[in-house]
Amino acid sequence: CALGFVEGLLLDDKAFPPDLAKVSLTEGPASCPFFQVVEGLKGHIASNDASKLDSKDLITLRLQLALMELQWLDMKLLFMREQCERATDPTFAEEQQRHWFEVLLELDSHARAAVAEHISREGMDHRILSRLVLVQAQYGGNPPISRPAAELARLARQASDLWPQDP
Repeated sequence: CALGFVEGLLLDDKAFPPDLAKVSLTEGPASCPFFQVVEGLKGHIASNDASKLDSKDLITLRLQLALMELQWLDMKLLFMREQCERATDPTFAEEQQRHWFEVLLELDSHARAAVAEHISREGMDHRILSRLVLVQAQYGGNPPISRPAAELARLARQASDLWPQDP
C-alpha cells in the first residue's frame, strides 16, 4: 500500500487520487482520507505486525512513511491557506496564519529529521530522499524559516544530485 502511494507521489501530483485529498472545511484536516491512510501506516509500523518485518524492510517503510507524512503536511498547509483566504474574521485569519507557520516549521523539521535518519543508510530510495531535501529548499525561504539563498541553492543541488532524472 505505502509503495503505491509513494510511487504515485514521486511520479506526479496528478497521479494522486483526488478523492483522497478531499477535506471538509467544517471538520478540518483530520477529515481527509489521506490523513487516515498515513495514520494507519504509522499505527502499523508501531504495531507488533511491523516487528515481523526484516529490519531493512522496516527502515524502507519508515522512509516511505516520511514522504507520505510530508505530503500530508503539505496538504495541511494548503487547507490552512484556504481557511485563511475564506476567513471574514481577522482574528480567525491570524490564527490560521499562526497555525500555517507552525505546520511549515513541522514540515521542515520532519524533512530534515528524515533525511538525517536515512541519508547514510545503504540502499535507501534516493528519489524519496531527494524530495525530502527539495521541500527544504522550496519552503525554506519562507518566514519563519528564512534560510539564506546560498543554503537554498545548496539544498536544491543536493536534491538534484540525489535524483538527477527527477521529472
